[in-house]
Amino acid sequence: MQAALRRSISRCSAFRPAAHPHAFPGTLPDDAGPFLEILEYDTTEDASHRAPNAQGFGHLAFEVSDIHSTIADIIAHGGSRQGEVVNFGTDTAPLLIIYMRDPEGNILELEQP
Repeated sequence: MQAALRRSISRCSAFRPAAHPHAFPGTLPDDAGPFLEILEYDTTEDASHRAPNAQGFGHLAFEVSDIHSTIADIIAHGGSRQGEVVNFGTDTAPLLIIYMRDPEGNILELEQP
């Protein structure tokens, strides 16, 4: 996943130079303790798409301010939809959710309150 897309959907801030040329180390919003580091490799091995309920790593969830523009960004960078936007809230207090796959096939959950 390209660095711009990572920053766009994660809202993480880079906290140090990356140790790997395609790494994005970032602090989580409003929490200076744990951090998230996402690596991208020049060459990869093909792997089948994992089911959302497979054992091990499942998905990353992100709260976004504009779900539709985030969907467009992910698709523009080579990702894909895994369904449609669904409102898990109410008409007066919506909670929009969609599952996506990033360009590497990882499952992303987007939520817009």
